Amino acid sequence: MILYQEDEFQAFEVLYARHRARVFSYLTKRLPHRDDIEEVFQNIFVKLHKSRSRYDSKYKFLQWLYTLSRNELLDHVKKKNINTTQFNEEFHPVEERDISDVDLDDLPLGEQEKKVLDLRINKDYDYKEISHLLNIGPSNARKIFSRAIEKLKRSLYG
Repeated sequence: MILYQEDEFQAFEVLYARHRARVFSYLTKRLPHRDDIEEVFQNIFVKLHKSRSRYDSKYKFLQWLYTLSRNELLDHVKKKNINTTQFNEEFHPVEERDISDVDLDDLPLGEQEKKVLDLRINKDYDYKEISHLLNIGPSNARKIFSRAIEKLKRSLYG
């Protein structure tokens, strides 16, 4: 990565060859649709290119790449859930619904998960604001959000 920061563009090819399968596998386990996986995958490597100057060599590259991947995945999930929630047509004839129409009390989630979802999606609070309101750490707020999204995906997509 240090070589890539110094504009040795062949270094990117090495990084990509070493880590593409790992990143793709990470996304495949977390996203149900191939189009979403490919979109996020591409965005991760574009973001890697654009933010290469911000990489700090005191951190392991794989940790940095994982953090970048996780953040891109969370951004993608948030973007998709702000505008629409897709349902299995077999049970719901409507393909898309505005998330604000969803009654949080009907979701298979704990109270704290419902609060975090409401604050993050409906009110567009960031994790720092959520952590302050709920008296938890920002990383805990992010974990609660991620787990709630996973539960929702399992309940909606099976």
